[in-house]
Amino acid sequence: MRPKTPEQVRDCLIWNGWHPSIAFYEGAKDCRNLSASLICDSLRLLRDQTAAGKDVRALVAAVRVDAGEDAVQESWKVAIDALRSLYYTSPIGTQRQRDRLISIARNEQVVKAMINAASTESKVDPSWLAVFSAHGSLEASAIVERQFAEYEGSLPKLIDAIRSFKDAHLSAELPVADDRQGGSALPIRLCSGTLTKTQFWALIDDASKATDPVGRLSEVLDELEPKNIVAFDRHFKVAMDRAYRRDLRAAAYLLLGGCSDDSFSDFCADLIMHGKAIYHRVLMNPDTLADYSDVAGNESIASLAAEIYEEKTEHALPASRRNRPQEQAGQPFNVEDEQ
Repeated sequence: MRPKTPEQVRDCLIWNGWHPSIAFYEGAKDCRNLSASLICDSLRLLRDQTAAGKDVRALVAAVRVDAGEDAVQESWKVAIDALRSLYYTSPIGTQRQRDRLISIARNEQVVKAMINAASTESKVDPSWLAVFSAHGSLEASAIVERQFAEYEGSLPKLIDAIRSFKDAHLSAELPVADDRQGGSALPIRLCSGTLTKTQFWALIDDASKATDPVGRLSEVLDELEPKNIVAFDRHFKVAMDRAYRRDLRAAAYLLLGGCSDDSFSDFCADLIMHGKAIYHRVLMNPDTLADYSDVAGNESIASLAAEIYEEKTEHALPASRRNRPQEQAGQPFNVEDEQ
């Protein structure tokens, strides 16, 4: 549920008793699309929160409150997307994760806010260190070296991976960060009638190529007519139902070190977000998940269509009429049996 008051925004971002980064990752997805006035009011409240973790402190510092309403909203969205993505990216992850970290390093406003937030932290996440290494400024590099000293020679693979990002934001191989990149406008032009399954996968494949797939998909859905947002949601849920299988859940369990019902739903949504080819390959043989270690789950994907539909129409997304599977297909697996 999207917050409507500064207090609700605070409660979304800061959960007492939870790890600050987990709370931010879980709660910030509901705060992405807020009015400029609510953002500014929330920032004033968040600045006084002594319990705020580095993610919240970085968000507060990254927003351009001295600019117009559009700039306030845009910098808020960009900061939330960047800071949330740091939760599930890794310096030793896939090339797409590496590109995402480098694209964040190119956003001076976000990196400056991250540096301020991390300067007093005794332990900084590896994904943050990779961004600092890629940025290469004196302040960012000082944090990286200080953290390496804390490792005292441990985790050499991780340290080498972080060092490999050194000044990577200067590389000409990656375009300047623009999460709308990754595809053309063709999928949107295709959607003059009712969105077909082919067009659904065209939208997914377009978004999957972006440095921020969820952000790209959000922008694309926002340009669709309400009837096609409904159609998109229907196709998405059919794809989710096809993935509702015991063998896939067993593979997800082993890959993630556990997999609750909610985690499996998030996992399947993330798998769809990787594009049609990967989705069908994994459904044919779940063991191929070994090639896609970045399929970790993302709960913001499944609710995206409903959120955008409500924004555009001020009504709830109509319920999908389909025969949902009552239980997972396939033979049950004992995931604790090593053989």
